[in-house]
Amino acid sequence: IYLKPYIKISKDFGFQDASSISKYYNCCYYPESNNPQTQNKNGYGYYFVLSNGTVINLLLSNKCVEYDSDGACTKILFNSIGFRVGIDGLNKKTISGKNLFDLQINSDKNILEFVSYGAYTRNSALKICRSIALTCGQLIRLDNWEIKEDYPWW
Repeated sequence: IYLKPYIKISKDFGFQDASSISKYYNCCYYPESNNPQTQNKNGYGYYFVLSNGTVINLLLSNKCVEYDSDGACTKILFNSIGFRVGIDGLNKKTISGKNLFDLQINSDKNILEFVSYGAYTRNSALKICRSIALTCGQLIRLDNWEIKEDYPWW
């Protein structure tokens, strides 16, 4: 991958599904989901561990840009690269919004941003964070990198 020469990698898993590396990395618990079948199912991408123990998962995000007459997608555009960052390293349960955060490089805007689902004010970010934990990094950013008293700890 392009970034490899610029970062110190201690373990490289390559392209994997989260369930394939679950022996090493307990990814990805989404506290808002009451269905255990959805846990640990997300996270296909390129996994590696930095020298400080941070686990990075690079994901491709896409959207359909052309449909046929039956409504089936005929052309997909990869519009962003996602970074799922587990800050507690390997062998620990990762909980979205607590020690697992999702960022993306948005090619439409050419910026690195937290996944936000359109929450660009503190009030909207807090509301969305309370129901979708993977957006909570945006709330921390809008709070000037401070975790405030009303942060939903899940």
